[in-house]
Amino acid sequence: MGNTSKENAARPGAALSDSQSVSDESYHISNDSDRSSSRDASTSETQQAGADNVVPLPPARDTSKLRSYFEEELEAEHDENWPFVPPGEYTVAFVKDEKISIWKRSVWVVSMQIIDLGVHIGIVLPYYLNALPKGKRPTPGWYISSAFDKGTGRKPPKDLWRRRPRSFLADCIFRARVRSIKKDSLGVERSEGAYTSRVECLLERITGTPPCLGGEKG
Repeated sequence: MGNTSKENAARPGAALSDSQSVSDESYHISNDSDRSSSRDASTSETQQAGADNVVPLPPARDTSKLRSYFEEELEAEHDENWPFVPPGEYTVAFVKDEKISIWKRSVWVVSMQIIDLGVHIGIVLPYYLNALPKGKRPTPGWYISSAFDKGTGRKPPKDLWRRRPRSFLADCIFRARVRSIKKDSLGVERSEGAYTSRVECLLERITGTPPCLGGEKG
């Protein structure tokens, strides 16, 4: 112990070196603290600036008023070449069905012919039904489910995806509601002479028996 004190006394620079080390360490700690405070202040200013520049989101869209897929895209994409009849109720009969792809979705286009006596007899209008994917069970609100119900008077089966519309609509006469299509594919109002029509829904089966009730699934 005594030897150490003597050695330190013999080396005047030793005490200064130790003191300098403590001073340097205190300096570094102080600088780190200053830099940290500066970063925190900068971050706070940036966040505040960002908050000041936030653009408020638009109000939520009322989806309850949006037209369904079959009332919008299909009309724009496929209805432009069909004839026009005044909207209302008509007596119609099945002519044929065809599966097509519209907007990457499979759709049944069922051709229904007006058979009411009068100036519109013989006119064929489209009736769109969603084509179910393989294995997909029908949902009560779908157009194809409603069509099966009106054609057969029964709930749609689980394997409805296997069946063509002709299996539950052919050989029958229906009362149907027809609507007008007044806008083009760009959503622009057409001139009155360019209106077209489509079968909106079937109201009831008047007469006939569809093939699926006679043993044919179609």
